[in-house]
Amino acid sequence: MTWERTRPPHPYDFMPRRPEFTVTTTAGRDGDPMPLPQKAAGIGGADSSPALTWRGAPPETQSFAISCFDIDAPTPSGVWHWIVTDIPAETDALPENAAALPDLGVGARTLRNDLGSETYDGAAPPEGDHPHRYLFTVHALAVPRLEIPPSASAAVATFIIGANTIARAHTTLVA
Repeated sequence: MTWERTRPPHPYDFMPRRPEFTVTTTAGRDGDPMPLPQKAAGIGGADSSPALTWRGAPPETQSFAISCFDIDAPTPSGVWHWIVTDIPAETDALPENAAALPDLGVGARTLRNDLGSETYDGAAPPEGDHPHRYLFTVHALAVPRLEIPPSASAAVATFIIGANTIARAHTTLVA
């Protein structure tokens, strides 16, 4: 099968503009290749969420959410690999593989991703496709907790996150 197609644009280019802050990961710099631990177990990885550290969120931030989105998935809507909400405002980092900890070790809530699980599912682009960009975003939120039903789709969850975002930070790893 051939996967020849154009590359989708950055999804946040089409969202309301928000102030930015910074997020970094020990898994690499923005645009670096994704390390094996952050790839899917089915292709030799470990489904290990990357360590993330963020700085410069607005002082009015009441909580954070984190998402990992495969911009280049061969679907009309990409693929959400990880969605976390209700991260306390005083939190500014998560260690590697935090997704494997109950409530990420900080009292957060992991929602169902597009792959049907409530965890981080690592990168596994289809063989023969161009490299995929995995966008890790930390959202500074205007509310302490989001009321998202457990049955909500990733699209609904990220809509609610977006509606409450006052600032965001991004970094991208490529697989």
